Amino acid sequence: MWDLAPDKLATIILDGENARVTPNLKVAEKHFKSLFETPNDLCGPLDYAGSSKCTPPPEITAKEVKRAIMGCRLRGASGPDGLRPVSLKRALKRGVEHEVATLFNMWISFRRVPAFQCEHRTVLIPKAGASPQDMVTWRPITVGNLLLRIFCSIIARRLSSSMPIHEIQRGFVPCDGIAENCLLVRPYPQRWKYCD
Repeated sequence: MWDLAPDKLATIILDGENARVTPNLKVAEKHFKSLFETPNDLCGPLDYAGSSKCTPPPEITAKEVKRAIMGCRLRGASGPDGLRPVSLKRALKRGVEHEVATLFNMWISFRRVPAFQCEHRTVLIPKAGASPQDMVTWRPITVGNLLLRIFCSIIARRLSSSMPIHEIQRGFVPCDGIAENCLLVRPYPQRWKYCD
């Protein structure tokens, strides 16, 4: 089942019977309102740091776009744009990476990402024993538009090549940080038993 539908398997394992519970939307809005209405800096002007004489970044190439698209999980979620990674991967046969690279270079040259690209979709996923009234028992998962995710992954790849990431960094890096962290902390629970 993992190969065919990992999202469904995760739901069965993590949520069990709670998959049918729905949150109280008024309670959810009140609880998450300040978090969801945080301004997004990416939708403002893209200012370059440093002096006014700084050089704009090099243009994004079709090769970079193709690499980023190929790196997307095939069954990845679609954002508000409804665009799925599998559809974009199929479009590579038509050379869509050249059009997307042109679009991204327009964003960079105008120093602005269009506001509609900065919209996100949030889904509340129930934890074990979820209650419709208690928002602590729900996990908010937010997904952005696919083109914005690809743009950000290209920028992140460029930045990571020029700014080394610390060896203990686990979040927001293209590796399985969960597995590495599990191996790091594995010996400690046995020691914690004796700390009482």
